[in-house]
Amino acid sequence: MTTGLGAALFPFDFGREQLAAFFYPQPLDFAVLPTLGSSLYWTLLVSFVLAPLSAMTAYRFGAAALAPRPSEVPLTIPVALAVAMAAFCIYKLGAAHALDARTAWDRSLCYEAKILRRVELIGLLGTPFYGFVYSALPILGCYFLARTVKLRERMALVACIIVSLIVFWLDLAILFKAPTIIYIGMLGTTLWLSGFRFLPCMAGATAAAIAVYLGLSMVQFCDIQVKSWEIATPTAQPESRHQPAPPSISVTPQAVAPAPAPATTVAPDTGHKALYMVRAVLFRVAAGFPYFVQTFSDPDHRCGIVRPERWLPRAACFPPVVVFREMFPTINYATGFQSAPVNVSAYAEGGLLYAFLATIACGLIVGLMAAFARNRSPLEIVTLVAACVYAYVATQASLTGSLVDSYGLAWLALPIAAIRMTTAARTAAQRLIPSRTGGS
Repeated sequence: MTTGLGAALFPFDFGREQLAAFFYPQPLDFAVLPTLGSSLYWTLLVSFVLAPLSAMTAYRFGAAALAPRPSEVPLTIPVALAVAMAAFCIYKLGAAHALDARTAWDRSLCYEAKILRRVELIGLLGTPFYGFVYSALPILGCYFLARTVKLRERMALVACIIVSLIVFWLDLAILFKAPTIIYIGMLGTTLWLSGFRFLPCMAGATAAAIAVYLGLSMVQFCDIQVKSWEIATPTAQPESRHQPAPPSISVTPQAVAPAPAPATTVAPDTGHKALYMVRAVLFRVAAGFPYFVQTFSDPDHRCGIVRPERWLPRAACFPPVVVFREMFPTINYATGFQSAPVNVSAYAEGGLLYAFLATIACGLIVGLMAAFARNRSPLEIVTLVAACVYAYVATQASLTGSLVDSYGLAWLALPIAAIRMTTAARTAAQRLIPSRTGGS
């Protein structure tokens, strides 16, 4: 939603002013974005409506075709899954000498050092680790919470608390705050789907997420470093200047030392800092939209369909990296990634037709997952939570990434599939045992 809103504003004067403010103090030349506001720009922007339309269609037909199934298993089975995943993650962190999460709030380390360490850990820990931390363990935490509410199991609440603490600690250890914020949203969504009122659930989750975001943002800079929201701004800010903010990437422009401010500046007050935070959230992904459209408007510049890195080497042309370099050419100490919704990523890979098809595919997946969750048992609730997370991921990743990367559907569905398979095996065994008894 924020991507669409921001991208819809950018062709107009107000939106251009906000985009320039987002990038300040790096200069922004709108002459390099001639496709901004073009028919191609609006076509790609509107194409995301295909996702909810295909999701509603898939849900309608899926709900009619899929019969409800018993889905609960003894609590010991999901607990065993959580223990195995957590043990693997702790082992990997220990091997990478990263089990101590104090680096996240160590004010003696500046932002650049923490980013470089984050990038180093990605190579050391591997996709399964991040798949468990980003997706599988949070889904299990939500499953325990759903069992607590629906089945009144006290031990499920204990399991939820322990898993949540582990997830928060692992997120701190790998120097990421976004997964923690997403997990808080998942817990709020679980409570709502379990029968609590929507507004209190979302208000509580939002307040907790904001507190975590602000707290971790405050400690990510060292004592001698100027925070990005404290950079003095010019009183008459020209359109060609803009303010750095953190996109959803491994490296962010916050790490760049602030350029000298113009002679006439206004010291940032509370209102300015709040506006900076709001702008950072709204334009974190949207700011890349004009660059994706412009960079890949030439078919010869498109990268081809993204290949899963786990099985195939990454192609030399990778859209998030290409666009990040266009947006932030001065950041060169590590590789940065600019996220984009599935339709925009698909456009960068294969053009408009593939953008339409990829968007429809994501909508179909969300609709079918929702069709599995009609009766609101704990496992069906968490399946719907996974569908919501997948829909969110689709606003920031390619079709391939949304399916197989560490934040993708495969890892979200892993614990759900394991529990369903266990349920099926137990059901088959229960049917088999009486038949053997009767035969004897």
